[in-house]
Amino acid sequence: MVTDRFLRFCAVALSAALALVGPAARADPVEYYAGVTFTSNFVSDGMTETRDGAAVQPYLEAKFNGFYAGIWGSTVDFATADRAEVDLYLGYRTAVLDGRLGLDLGYARYFFDDSGDCCGELSLSALYAVTDRFGIGGYVAYDPEVEAFNRRATLAYKVNDRLAVSARWGKIDAGGRTYWDAGGSYAFNDIASLDLRYYGASAGDPGLVLSLSFATTQGTLRRLFGTAGGRR
Repeated sequence: MVTDRFLRFCAVALSAALALVGPAARADPVEYYAGVTFTSNFVSDGMTETRDGAAVQPYLEAKFNGFYAGIWGSTVDFATADRAEVDLYLGYRTAVLDGRLGLDLGYARYFFDDSGDCCGELSLSALYAVTDRFGIGGYVAYDPEVEAFNRRATLAYKVNDRLAVSARWGKIDAGGRTYWDAGGSYAFNDIASLDLRYYGASAGDPGLVLSLSFATTQGTLRRLFGTAGGRR
């Protein structure tokens, strides 16, 4: 079921994207990102969204001069009529301190194919490169409808150009749930990567999850399809 609120938010997101790629796009092309993840279990904040089943998760994003807007989706299974989640998001990313500190301020709205508009949250995330290999990160999100925060801390280490390991710990105000995960990712090339991760939570551990991702930037899209990404 597509709700009027969903359509209005789509219109707002599209208008924001068009505003970014309007006259200013003649000076600097828009960057496009697309990808898909095949995962053995869709785990969000320590809870399975597929009753421990597999999920397919595509996304598409446009970025211009730090501003971005995108759409992300996933199959779900809550033992209800909902079978798909669609997230619309927009925000701004930047890097300071000679590129060592990355900042991301955004807003996301979550929809489901049957129940419609679920909720939304404003988020702020930061990642600081302590060294060329080791980084620490923080994330905080606020859902104004339930007046609850979601906080998360991350540690990441780059073993080499292909292999990286990371761990996260977080807490959600609503219900007082804590969650964590730890694992590693291996990049086969600039498109395909494999992630093996263990997820835990105070409400019960979802366990080990294997994910295969394919991600492209504007450049790799050109190589794959032989088209000029960006402006027409």
